[in-house]
Amino acid sequence: MNGDDCATRKYWPWIAWTYRRVETYSCAMIRFFTGAILATHGVARLFGPAPAFGLTKYVAALPPASLGAFELAGGLALAAGFLTRPVALLFTVLWLLFSFSHAPGGPASWFMLGAFDHYPAMLACLCMAFVFRGGGRWSLDHRIGREF
Repeated sequence: MNGDDCATRKYWPWIAWTYRRVETYSCAMIRFFTGAILATHGVARLFGPAPAFGLTKYVAALPPASLGAFELAGGLALAAGFLTRPVALLFTVLWLLFSFSHAPGGPASWFMLGAFDHYPAMLACLCMAFVFRGGGRWSLDHRIGREF
C-alpha cells in the first residue's frame, strides 16, 4: 500500500494541481505571516503615536519601547524561521498575558468579549504551534542545520 492508496479523495480532483504546488509551503507561509503580523505590532509600538496602547494589567510593567523592540525583532525572526521555538515560546507567553488581561475598554477578559478581542488568543495559539513544530523545512533554522 503506497501513500496514494491512503490519500483522501478530492471533491473536485480537477483543481488539485492548483494547491499541490504550494501545500509544502503552507506551514512556512503561516509562520511568515504570523511573524509579519507580530513585527507590525512592534513597529506600531516603537514608531506609532500611542506606544502603550493595549498594555493591560499583566504587561503594563513592561516598557513599551522594549516590548516593541521584541515584537519587531522577534516577529522578523519568526517570519524567517530563526530561533523559532524560543521566540515563539516568548510570544506565546506574552500574548497569553494579553489574552487573559482585562480589556482596556471593559472589565471582562478575552473570552467574554467579541471576536476582535479573541485576536491575542489566536496569536498565542499560532505561536504555541510553532513551539511544538519548530520552523520547518523552509526556515533559517533548517538551513543552518540546528534548532532548539
